[in-house]
Amino acid sequence: MANKRIDEPTGVETVGHEWDGIEELNNPLPRWWLWSFYLCIIFSIGYMVVYPAIPLLNKGTEGLWGWSSRGQLAEETKAAEAERASTLAAIGATPIEELQSKPELL
Repeated sequence: MANKRIDEPTGVETVGHEWDGIEELNNPLPRWWLWSFYLCIIFSIGYMVVYPAIPLLNKGTEGLWGWSSRGQLAEETKAAEAERASTLAAIGATPIEELQSKPELL
């Protein structure tokens, strides 16, 4: 670009943009920030491979570990239903009029 020049006080090349007399310098990103950014990209790719991450038309990708929040919810629901099964059976076998007299079923 024709607007690029070297900034005298800093010695850094400008990118050619100017807003209200303020010019943007072409400084590189700090190395620690750049490496953090690259590590985040690598982590996200690994996460997408291991866990279900990409929604498809009918269902999502399953991931290498086969874990899903829906599967975990189904397991927890099954365990809770098994835990309450005896109480629910006792409630079902008790007439409504007698429920008040059995506080363990309430």
